[in-house]
Amino acid sequence: MTKPAAFEAVYLVDISKHQFEDRFDWHAAALDIAGVFVRASVSYANNGQQWIYIDPRYKNHVNNIEAASLPTGAYHYFRGDCDLERQLATFIRAFSMFPHALGAWLDVEEPNNTKASQIKWMCDEFERRTGQTLNIYSRRNVLDRLRWPINPQERKYWLAYYPFSTIGNEHDQPRLMAWVDTAWIEIDDYPIRSDTTFWQWTPRGDFLWDQACCLDVNKYNGTPDEFDIEFNLKAELQVEAKNGVRPRINWRKRII
Repeated sequence: MTKPAAFEAVYLVDISKHQFEDRFDWHAAALDIAGVFVRASVSYANNGQQWIYIDPRYKNHVNNIEAASLPTGAYHYFRGDCDLERQLATFIRAFSMFPHALGAWLDVEEPNNTKASQIKWMCDEFERRTGQTLNIYSRRNVLDRLRWPINPQERKYWLAYYPFSTIGNEHDQPRLMAWVDTAWIEIDDYPIRSDTTFWQWTPRGDFLWDQACCLDVNKYNGTPDEFDIEFNLKAELQVEAKNGVRPRINWRKRII
């Protein structure tokens, strides 16, 4: 199998209030990653009480990331035991603050208090009210427990799966090795299932750049050109060029 150049792998990270906005140099990160998923809103329940709110670092995170010309996506941390209407309204309000090229995502991690019918309602209502698709982040075993059918023709799926430990953290050697079954293989050789758009495969992002040790790393299921086309990023770059925006060095380590 012929392997692509190391920087042809499309990596992204995700971030929330748990990471301080002044900790990351996104201009440096833009040399190694293709985009960032930002938590826009969150729901939480305990002892009969509910908290549903916009992530307090959401605005600062997005502004800082966009200043480095990185595209963003926004996600809502969902709980089935919190008021659905309030969750939806809060997420739509947050999502509408910025033009998220990577779209909207529903973070489903709580199978014990969630029903498939609730996820469907959130997706249908978000799409009816905004005209945009609500995609899903989860783990495959969570969706299996909820009996949620994964249909990549209907919406995109970003799935977390940590099957192995990773080693290697050099910027000029970003291919990571993974122990799978009985041998070390390169991450780029490990297949992403065809129904998955993004694969979250490690919570340690320090192989990308030193500041990212507490960030999850995600890999796009495709080539850089396919990534640009799927999320209409080339069109945005053409508009920037037309408006006289200075060309930028991007995550492929070349001038666009």
